[in-house]
Amino acid sequence: MENAGRRFLFHDALGSLFADSAVEFKIRDKAMIPFLDGTKPSLYSAAMSQSFLEMIKPQVAAEVERLKQEMSPQEWRDRALRRSVKSDFCDAIKDRGGIHVIAEIKKASPSRGILRDSFDPVALARIYEAHGAAALSVLTEEKYFLGSVRHLAQVAMISKLPVLRKDFILDEIQIAQARSNGAAAVLLILSFLARNRLEELIRVCEIYSMTPLVEVHDAEELEQVTSAGAKLIGVNNRNLKTLEVDVEISERLIDLKTDGQLFVAESGLNSPDQVVRLHERGYDAFLIGEHFMKSADPGAELDRMRGRQ
Repeated sequence: MENAGRRFLFHDALGSLFADSAVEFKIRDKAMIPFLDGTKPSLYSAAMSQSFLEMIKPQVAAEVERLKQEMSPQEWRDRALRRSVKSDFCDAIKDRGGIHVIAEIKKASPSRGILRDSFDPVALARIYEAHGAAALSVLTEEKYFLGSVRHLAQVAMISKLPVLRKDFILDEIQIAQARSNGAAAVLLILSFLARNRLEELIRVCEIYSMTPLVEVHDAEELEQVTSAGAKLIGVNNRNLKTLEVDVEISERLIDLKTDGQLFVAESGLNSPDQVVRLHERGYDAFLIGEHFMKSADPGAELDRMRGRQ
């Protein structure tokens, strides 16, 4: 990797999908991944035909194997259980009046590229806490979101708020790693997991006294995770197969909420009117990241989304 511009090969970023037509690119101020500036749309369409989740799964599987080489599963369990977990994640977002925001910390996204040039996870966590966030979310996926487990550990160390590890969780060892680094909750994505695997990982979270935020995108997925025993449901307005956003998904799925469930609206939320509307419809919390990351003043924007301005 060259120091100037951090050069990559496109086939390194997206596996072997375009191995015969590698495109060299740089991470600059505005772009992380090709096509974010509107170039090469045909290659972008081809990439999306495979789906983002399909592209990322081999990378996640390789990371799981790396963790197992680093320490045995039992050693990871022991380390995780020695780490105390901060306040219960669900308690932080239960209705006590007002709008509850899970404020997210992330450097980049595969659909938008670099979101924030001056990226300081600790400073952002302090800003969010000072402006009334109910909980925090930290992206730890490295290749496409430029996250790090180190960011999670830093934020959990200095914040009194419960922290969600947001990543592509495939194995118990990632949950143990999350708790070892201070997470009170982890994201579990149904479309990334088989149904029986989801049920297993929900039970693992219970063993570690952690909360699974179980993510769905449509009514069929919601029915499956409800049957699997999920209590904290994340309704993602972003289709992770195409990366397209449709906020109407949150509007449709709230009608299927059952007693005892907490609903979190995710992705595409960028105005107080959206948040107020969904809060009135029955959403318990709102996970917002990109909108804050692109703001010159994330704290003021958090106030605005909570109706404090």
